[in-house]
Amino acid sequence: RLEQLPAAAYRYFASDTGPQQRTLSEHCIVPEEIELKMGAQVMLCKNLDQAAKLVNGTRGKVVGYVARKVLEQNDVRYGPEAPPVEGVPQQQGGRLYPQVE
Repeated sequence: RLEQLPAAAYRYFASDTGPQQRTLSEHCIVPEEIELKMGAQVMLCKNLDQAAKLVNGTRGKVVGYVARKVLEQNDVRYGPEAPPVEGVPQQQGGRLYPQVE
């Protein structure tokens, strides 16, 4: 289905850390690399904030890409800072994060 979306595709890579990093990489069903497009449906595979209903299985849709500064100003949750990756949208040298609703 992703290939049917007319938008440009961008790749994102997992950045697992901590003592369970190796176990996660070896046994996790979630791929270490994903490709996203505007309009792509995504699903959480980890509980992030039960009060905000951001739990395993929650689905959303990619509606845009935003800079970290915008996320912080609007108190939006985002992943850890990651170095720029070829093919990932950039804004003034900073990584853009997918915005999901």
